[in-house]
Amino acid sequence: MFEDRAALRVGRRGRADAGGADAGARDGAAVSCALPIGASADAAPLACTCAAPIAAAPVWGDGRYALDSGVCAAARHAGVVAEAGGAVRVRVAPGCTRYLGARRGGVTSRAGEGTEASFYFEPTAEADADPTVPPCPDPALAPPAAPR
Repeated sequence: MFEDRAALRVGRRGRADAGGADAGARDGAAVSCALPIGASADAAPLACTCAAPIAAAPVWGDGRYALDSGVCAAARHAGVVAEAGGAVRVRVAPGCTRYLGARRGGVTSRAGEGTEASFYFEPTAEADADPTVPPCPDPALAPPAAPR
Protein backbone atom coordinates (compact mmCIF):
# COMPACT_ATOMS: atom_id res chain seq x y z
CA MET A 1 0.00 0.00 0.00
CA PHE A 2 1.15 3.55 -0.62
CA GLU A 3 -0.05 5.35 2.51
CA ASP A 4 3.44 6.65 3.24
CA ARG A 5 4.21 7.76 -0.34
CA ALA A 6 3.12 10.93 -2.07
CA ALA A 7 0.60 9.71 -4.61
CA LEU A 8 -0.94 11.62 -7.46
CA ARG A 9 -2.87 10.46 -10.43
CA VAL A 10 -2.19 12.23 -13.70
CA GLY A 11 -5.57 13.43 -14.85
CA ARG A 12 -6.81 14.20 -18.31
CA ARG A 13 -4.84 16.76 -20.22
CA GLY A 14 -1.89 16.37 -17.81
CA ARG A 15 -3.51 17.78 -14.68
CA ALA A 16 -2.75 15.97 -11.43
CA ASP A 17 -5.47 14.94 -9.02
CA ALA A 18 -4.51 14.26 -5.41
CA GLY A 19 -5.00 10.60 -4.66
CA GLY A 20 -7.01 9.94 -7.78
CA ALA A 21 -10.44 8.40 -7.81
CA ASP A 22 -9.18 5.61 -5.57
CA ALA A 23 -8.52 7.89 -2.62
CA GLY A 24 -10.52 6.44 0.26
CA ALA A 25 -12.32 9.59 1.28
CA ARG A 26 -15.06 7.68 3.09
CA ASP A 27 -14.52 7.58 6.84
CA GLY A 28 -11.01 9.07 6.50
CA ALA A 29 -9.57 5.91 4.93
CA ALA A 30 -6.11 6.20 3.37
CA VAL A 31 -5.33 5.87 -0.32
CA SER A 32 -5.31 2.15 -0.97
CA CYS A 33 -4.05 1.96 -4.53
CA ALA A 34 -2.78 4.92 -6.55
CA LEU A 35 0.14 5.28 -8.93
CA PRO A 36 3.02 7.28 -7.42
CA ILE A 37 4.31 10.52 -8.89
CA GLY A 38 6.64 9.87 -11.81
CA ALA A 39 5.52 6.29 -12.47
CA SER A 40 7.25 5.17 -15.66
CA ALA A 41 7.31 2.16 -17.94
CA ASP A 42 10.80 1.12 -16.80
CA ALA A 43 9.80 0.93 -13.12
CA ALA A 44 9.21 -2.32 -11.27
CA PRO A 45 5.59 -3.44 -10.89
CA LEU A 46 3.73 -1.68 -8.11
CA ALA A 47 2.03 -3.90 -5.55
CA CYS A 48 -0.96 -2.46 -3.74
CA THR A 49 -4.28 -3.44 -2.21
CA CYS A 50 -7.73 -2.46 -3.39
CA ALA A 51 -9.94 -2.14 -0.34
CA ALA A 52 -13.56 -3.27 -0.31
CA PRO A 53 -15.91 -2.09 -1.51
CA ILE A 54 -14.30 -1.11 -4.81
CA ALA A 55 -15.20 2.54 -5.35
CA ALA A 56 -16.72 3.61 -8.65
CA ALA A 57 -14.20 5.54 -10.73
CA PRO A 58 -13.78 6.37 -14.40
CA VAL A 59 -11.95 3.71 -16.44
CA TRP A 60 -10.67 4.14 -20.00
CA GLY A 61 -9.49 1.04 -21.86
CA ASP A 62 -9.80 -2.72 -21.87
CA GLY A 63 -6.80 -4.73 -20.64
CA ARG A 64 -4.51 -1.73 -21.08
CA TYR A 65 -5.85 1.32 -19.25
CA ALA A 66 -5.26 5.06 -19.60
CA LEU A 67 -3.12 6.31 -16.71
CA ASP A 68 -5.93 8.54 -15.43
CA SER A 69 -8.25 5.55 -14.89
CA GLY A 70 -9.13 4.55 -11.34
CA VAL A 71 -6.70 1.72 -10.52
CA CYS A 72 -9.06 -0.37 -8.38
CA ALA A 73 -12.05 0.08 -10.69
CA ALA A 74 -9.80 -0.98 -13.58
CA ALA A 75 -8.65 -4.01 -11.53
CA ARG A 76 -12.29 -5.01 -11.10
CA HIS A 77 -12.85 -4.52 -14.85
CA ALA A 78 -9.79 -6.65 -15.65
CA GLY A 79 -11.02 -9.41 -13.34
CA VAL A 80 -7.97 -9.35 -11.07
CA VAL A 81 -10.03 -8.47 -7.97
CA ALA A 82 -13.60 -9.16 -6.90
CA GLU A 83 -15.93 -6.69 -5.18
CA ALA A 84 -14.28 -7.77 -1.91
CA GLY A 85 -11.00 -6.20 -3.11
CA GLY A 86 -7.56 -7.71 -2.88
CA ALA A 87 -3.92 -7.41 -3.88
CA VAL A 88 -2.90 -6.30 -7.37
CA ARG A 89 0.36 -5.76 -9.27
CA VAL A 90 0.27 -2.73 -11.56
CA ARG A 91 2.77 -2.22 -14.38
CA VAL A 92 3.09 1.16 -16.10
CA ALA A 93 3.58 1.00 -19.89
CA PRO A 94 3.82 3.48 -22.75
CA GLY A 95 0.50 5.02 -23.65
CA CYS A 96 -1.83 4.08 -26.49
CA THR A 97 -3.13 6.39 -29.21
CA ARG A 98 -6.67 5.29 -28.36
CA TYR A 99 -8.49 3.14 -25.80
CA LEU A 100 -11.52 0.92 -26.34
CA GLY A 101 -14.35 0.57 -23.86
CA ALA A 102 -16.05 -2.63 -22.69
CA ARG A 103 -18.26 -3.95 -19.89
CA ARG A 104 -16.52 -6.53 -17.69
CA GLY A 105 -16.69 -7.48 -14.03
CA GLY A 106 -19.59 -5.12 -13.41
CA VAL A 107 -17.56 -2.10 -14.59
CA THR A 108 -18.11 -0.30 -17.89
CA SER A 109 -14.93 1.24 -19.25
CA ARG A 110 -15.02 4.00 -21.81
CA ALA A 111 -13.34 4.49 -25.16
CA GLY A 112 -10.91 7.37 -24.91
CA GLU A 113 -8.28 9.43 -26.64
CA GLY A 114 -4.59 8.61 -26.36
CA THR A 115 -2.39 9.24 -23.35
CA GLU A 116 1.38 9.31 -22.84
CA ALA A 117 1.31 6.42 -20.36
CA SER A 118 -0.93 3.48 -19.56
CA PHE A 119 -1.04 0.61 -17.10
CA TYR A 120 -2.00 -3.03 -16.94
CA PHE A 121 -2.13 -5.73 -14.29
CA GLU A 122 0.43 -8.48 -13.82
CA PRO A 123 -0.45 -11.82 -12.24
CA THR A 124 0.06 -11.87 -8.46
CA ALA A 125 1.03 -15.57 -8.32
CA GLU A 126 3.95 -17.28 -10.04
CA ALA A 127 1.64 -20.00 -11.35
CA ASP A 128 -0.37 -17.33 -13.18
CA ALA A 129 2.68 -15.56 -14.62
CA ASP A 130 2.12 -14.27 -18.14
CA PRO A 131 4.66 -11.65 -19.24
CA THR A 132 2.58 -10.53 -22.22
CA VAL A 133 1.79 -6.82 -22.28
CA PRO A 134 -1.78 -6.24 -23.49
CA PRO A 135 -1.64 -4.55 -26.90
CA CYS A 136 -3.00 -1.12 -27.69
CA PRO A 137 -6.00 -1.20 -30.01
CA ASP A 138 -5.34 -0.58 -33.70
CA PRO A 139 -6.32 3.09 -34.19
CA ALA A 140 -7.56 2.30 -37.71
CA LEU A 141 -10.09 -0.19 -36.30
CA ALA A 142 -11.09 1.70 -33.16
CA PRO A 143 -14.24 3.84 -33.18
CA PRO A 144 -13.76 7.56 -32.56
CA ALA A 145 -13.22 8.36 -28.90
CA ALA A 146 -15.21 10.94 -27.03
CA PRO A 147 -13.00 13.55 -25.33
CA ARG A 148 -12.63 13.14 -21.59
